[in-house]
Amino acid sequence: MLYASDLSIFNIPCVCTIGAFDGLHKGHRALIAGARTDAQKRNLPCITVMFDPDPSEVLDPQRPEPRLLSVTDRIRGLLDLGVDGVVLVSFTAELAAQTPAAFVDHLHQQLQPVALHVGANFSFGQYGKGTVGTLRELEAPKNVSVVVQPLLQEQGHTVSATTIRTLLAQGDLSSAEGLLSRCHFIRGHVEHGRSEGRSMGFPTANVVCEPLSALPKAGVIGGYVVSDEGCWASAINVGAPVSFTDKAMPLFLEANLLNFSGDLYGKEVAVLFCVWLRAERKFQDIRELKRTVQGNISWVQNNLVCS
Repeated sequence: MLYASDLSIFNIPCVCTIGAFDGLHKGHRALIAGARTDAQKRNLPCITVMFDPDPSEVLDPQRPEPRLLSVTDRIRGLLDLGVDGVVLVSFTAELAAQTPAAFVDHLHQQLQPVALHVGANFSFGQYGKGTVGTLRELEAPKNVSVVVQPLLQEQGHTVSATTIRTLLAQGDLSSAEGLLSRCHFIRGHVEHGRSEGRSMGFPTANVVCEPLSALPKAGVIGGYVVSDEGCWASAINVGAPVSFTDKAMPLFLEANLLNFSGDLYGKEVAVLFCVWLRAERKFQDIRELKRTVQGNISWVQNNLVCS
């Protein structure tokens, strides 16, 4: 599928970037910036080629990688970063099994690249056997330049989607935010829950997340819930419900929205994770539970605001 205000740009020579672009982190932004500068010098459009579903969902369906951004948010983000168009390629087992040469031929059937910008860890064809060196060899006869963006290093970490997923799983929201240049967020829909929070005086929005959303480590997080109706500072519980029972519960997300009035049931929201407050825990009794939850809400009230 093609995304651009002027679809004719896909029928002329162009500068291309290729990748999954999950997260649109600082490394992706540097790659896009380099490709845009190159395209401007050549007076050509800058086109991004990305895949859906993510390659890991096809190559390892039993253990697909959580998504930092939905495909829709990646396309929006890429266009906001200034690319002229996005080509969304359907990633299938057949595509994954193509030789590197066949993959490059497939690319040239879709576009007319004069330069390809990729990350240093880019791989393609026959389950990732093709490297940036292979790409240069295959593109040389076509007079296509291959520009390789080195992997960025920040805060002692390699800037990559894998690193960010690991940081989120560890509850290190601050480091993840540094590599993303933004707070991590997920999207979902508000549904009716068990109403346990309401019965204790802390009504919550129960958010059913999009499949494979990369949730942070289970615990309580200060952040925001955003919808078309507004933005609310929130105490967000990720994981098992805040409870002193031993009943096993599946992971889910619920948020206490400060100063909220209205009805969000059935509506899409974005949940932004800003500050780690505490790990999940069991409680001795209902009074300890209420004190702890009230403390989390008070912290959010005193430290997070919506303009």
